[in-house]
Amino acid sequence: MVADMVIPYVEYENRFPLLVDIAEGIEGIRHRVVTLRESAQGDDRTLLDRYEQYTELLDAVFRAYLADSSSPA
Repeated sequence: MVADMVIPYVEYENRFPLLVDIAEGIEGIRHRVVTLRESAQGDDRTLLDRYEQYTELLDAVFRAYLADSSSPA
């Protein structure tokens, strides 16, 4: 997936940035964690709990960025 985004810049000198919906990506991660946790046990459950915490951190940082970038200078 990352290569699909980077290769056009490197090989074809594509100078148009790709638009990425970060909020949608974070929500997708959150949904996958919740789905996987339904059947997880032991170490897998612990790992998924950490992923959920990380996802919440990403969401908080992104929301803070949006709030900061939309406020007047």
